[in-house]
Amino acid sequence: MAVRDVAGQLTARLVEAPGDGVEEYGGPETLAVADVARAWLAATGQRGYVVPVPVPGGFGRAVAAGANLVGPAAPRGTLTWTEWLRSPEAVTETAGYLRR
Repeated sequence: MAVRDVAGQLTARLVEAPGDGVEEYGGPETLAVADVARAWLAATGQRGYVVPVPVPGGFGRAVAAGANLVGPAAPRGTLTWTEWLRSPEAVTETAGYLRR
């Protein structure tokens, strides 16, 4: 999720009356980690191989079943991963990472 989406969601909740429980909030899309890595490499001009590695055990089965994802009725952000990679935030944040 983009920081600006999360900030907007938090700001909207600050003006509401306190509620019970935890509200889910998710990004606008569901991506495989390997796809995220490939897009990152392409956007930053880096070369490398992306090797998808399955996560074993119960945790891997839970993730494969979508247990780590928000429910279908949960509010979602609007900025996709590809859009973020092309945004000024990405340029600023990735510049620091690439200098390491």
